[in-house]
Amino acid sequence: MIEDYKEKPGLKMVFDILRKTIGFDLSQTKPMSDEEYKKWDAENERRRKEWDEAHPEQAAKRDAWFKKYSTKKEHILTSEERELIKELLKIDDSALDTMSTYIFEDGDICIRTPQHTWTSLCGREWTVNIKDKTINLTAMN
Repeated sequence: MIEDYKEKPGLKMVFDILRKTIGFDLSQTKPMSDEEYKKWDAENERRRKEWDEAHPEQAAKRDAWFKKYSTKKEHILTSEERELIKELLKIDDSALDTMSTYIFEDGDICIRTPQHTWTSLCGREWTVNIKDKTINLTAMN
């Protein structure tokens, strides 16, 4: 019967849906053993240290960013901050109201799209410098 599916359009459509739903075209995977994972993790750590030594300025910038990011706290925007952010992101109040807002220790503001945008692979996060009126995309997927 499966061999005949190409000759019968309705059956072919059902078979194609089943094949995609069940995942016949997915390659098989096998989880790593604890030993394999430890070896893989150690190799990644070695490569990261090697890269850090070869690129000290970039490594310092990365470390500074992670330090700054760890100071992120929830924040309610003032009316001035809202207006500036709407202007920089080119959005309206309804879009901004769906986003999460945070503030860093240095006063920069973090704007993050809702969780469903991250699970649908279109999430974004920006850092806004209110003093300079600049915005940087800091995360996306």
